[in-house]
Amino acid sequence: MKVKNLSLLVSATILALSFAPALPSMAQSSDPGQAAPTRVRKANKLNLTEQQKTEMKRIRETGKVNMERYLGSIGKLDQFKAGIAAGQKPREVMQSLNLTDAQKQELRNIMEQSRREAENVLTEEQKQQLRQSREGRQSRRVMRQPR
Repeated sequence: MKVKNLSLLVSATILALSFAPALPSMAQSSDPGQAAPTRVRKANKLNLTEQQKTEMKRIRETGKVNMERYLGSIGKLDQFKAGIAAGQKPREVMQSLNLTDAQKQELRNIMEQSRREAENVLTEEQKQQLRQSREGRQSRRVMRQPR
């Protein structure tokens, strides 16, 4: 159950960031010392073509619309947007929504659909790079956890 909740929160956080207005820290900067947004760094690592970048953007936007539509249908969209606008972390906002297990599952389904669509845009080599990157993050996360 904890893994499912973590998966939901991680995926929700990713989608939630697309709800937030453009933050100055994420804006493109002429300062070469400033880190690029995670999405840009991942796209660069995967060497996405312009067509793939366009398709990924479309998938993200569709996922955002689907998430907004669902949160609106259960009366949680305003609360979600207010939390993000107040500067709360998306993960915290999602937890504060007090969603039922069925609602959490529906959000997981929306996020999983977007993830599958995004993976279908990638070549086999890019998929392998993405898997290796995820495995690296997971192993680092396990090493950081207190014992």
